[in-house]
Amino acid sequence: MPLRVHAYQQNAARLRLPPEEGPQPAKPADQALDQYEVLLREVLTFLRLRTGRDFSYYKRATILRRISRRMQVSATQDLAGYLSYLRTNPGEAAALLQDMLISVTNFFRDREAFEAVENFIPQLFRNKQPGDTVRVWCAACATGEEVYSIAMLLQEHARKVDSPAEIQVFGCDLDEEAIQTARTAFYPKSIAADVSEARLRRFFIEEPNGYRVRREMRELVLFASHDLLKDAPFSRMDLISCRNLLIYLSRDAQTRALEIFHFALKPDGILFLVAPRRCPRRVRCISRWTKITACTGIRQSPNPECLCPSAAVRARFSACSNTTND
Repeated sequence: MPLRVHAYQQNAARLRLPPEEGPQPAKPADQALDQYEVLLREVLTFLRLRTGRDFSYYKRATILRRISRRMQVSATQDLAGYLSYLRTNPGEAAALLQDMLISVTNFFRDREAFEAVENFIPQLFRNKQPGDTVRVWCAACATGEEVYSIAMLLQEHARKVDSPAEIQVFGCDLDEEAIQTARTAFYPKSIAADVSEARLRRFFIEEPNGYRVRREMRELVLFASHDLLKDAPFSRMDLISCRNLLIYLSRDAQTRALEIFHFALKPDGILFLVAPRRCPRRVRCISRWTKITACTGIRQSPNPECLCPSAAVRARFSACSNTTND
């Protein structure tokens, strides 16, 4: 294994790729682009034509690192060779697509962040009448763990209310295989490290080799393949969660995504995300940057405010819930 790692590192050093600092592939082409930039755009164009997925709005560094990995797997040392390999090997476009789709998630990921969300759950039900619906959208939901985590919090609060509103959670992702896994709702035994024993009993059925989400929970959730930046957005959302995507997008694409969320949320809606350092006005934002969980009612500044001492997180969220938005 050490020899393989060493060979992998040596191969990485020999790859001929354009620098990570450079023009975004989604930007209009410059006639002065060098050969490597032209080849990079051709790789992404071929991937889009073959799979229907456009990654030109991803961060340039992310794109190059994913292509670099596939070049090492395919034993090609420059973009011209990889483009030829991509065109002549039918399975390579699908393999590159899977590398581009970065699915990193688990149940109740970042415990403090979910504790903060839990404090906001009663607000989502406030002023809702029987027959109304609490609507939640989880964008870039990967294999569904975060969708079901939020659905559990909603269901736990609904059981405390005499006549609760209906619950509808939408989970969306580009990766159709991940969406199918989410619909199947079967997860390995290892989720017991993230889901409490009480929640496992209440919301899951134990099966050989894993746990399956109970039918009554699955009926609260609708999964769909969806491109956040290209497909029509949802609307009238009480809560939007997007914690797997924004950090991989270019600055322009981040801005566009946040504008979409602003449109999709109700005026007093809540946004739960790994945030770039900007956020639409009139949206309460629960954001996580590195090791910081923060929240703010947006006023004059477009930037969510950082709160460093993690022990003060819940107190800050409580204060935020009383903040008046513009």
